[in-house]
This record gives sequence, structure tokens and C-alpha cells, in this order.
Amino acid sequence: MIKYLIISLILFVASLGFANPQLDYVRQNYDKAVDDKALTEKLLVYIKENKLTTASAFAYRGALEALQAKHESNPFNKLDYVKISQATFEKAAAAAPDNIDVRIFRFMIESKMPSYLGYNKHITEDKNKIVALLNTDKIKLDVYQKNYLYHITKICKLTVEEKAIILKHAKS
Repeated sequence: MIKYLIISLILFVASLGFANPQLDYVRQNYDKAVDDKALTEKLLVYIKENKLTTASAFAYRGALEALQAKHESNPFNKLDYVKISQATFEKAAAAAPDNIDVRIFRFMIESKMPSYLGYNKHITEDKNKIVALLNTDKIKLDVYQKNYLYHITKICKLTVEEKAIILKHAKS
């Protein structure tokens, strides 16, 4: 009985995205995909083929779908990829509103979107949620999350207080 409970607990934690070696492959290669269209496609296929369905996996999927738009030259296809990315982020945020990966990636992606497209309506919500989650001190950040938080302080509009909170956790 205890074995069953331990195994169930491990599977539950893994399903939350805290211990997912398959997702680690995506995490390790995401930064390279920013400038590599083929790798972006490969990582998306990897997520789908391995049926990675945690909120964190959906956050990476949404970010990779947004990268498809970046790599695309046809403006109509770019917009289609952005719509797909936004739908993925919507599902992820609805399913796991306190998932830091979902909030970080959607915040970064939407912060880079031209405002006239209307795909940046969650910026304030995500920024506030990131700061609130960090203020609880209950969240354990991995090296990738810390890196993205640091990146946020360089590319996104933040108040002095928000930047200080985010940097505190990015450098811890």
C-alpha cells in the first residue's frame, strides 16, 4: 500500500511539471530554437509525439508556436502561428493559472507583439501573477526559469519594484 502511495505521489508531481525528463530536452534546447527554424519544428514534434501535456509543456509549446511565427516570412502564416500560440497559452493559463512557466512565456511573447495585433492583452495580468508567485516564496525555480526571469528584466517594461523582485529570484 505504501509503495502504491509513493508511486502515485511521484507520478502526480511529475504530471505537474516538476520532474519531467522529457520536458528537460525541450528546456535545454529552447534558447537555440529562437534562431533555428528546424529546431523549433523538431521541438514541437517532440512535444506532440511524447504527449507532453503538463502546463509547463504547454507553455513551451505556445512559445515554440510563437517562434514559428518569428521564423515565417509570409505575414498571413505568421498571424496563423500567433493565433495558434495564443490559443495554447489560453488553455494552459486556464488549466494552471499559477504555473510560472505559462506566465513567464506568455508575458515574454506578448511583450514582444506589436500592440496593433491585439495579442498582448495579458501582459499586466501575467506580470502581476509572476510577481505575486515570486512574493510567496513557495515557488522553486530551476535554472531555465531563473534565466527567463532575468531576460524579462532586460526586455520588458517593469516598475523599479517589479524589476527588483524578479531580479532577486532570478539571481538566487
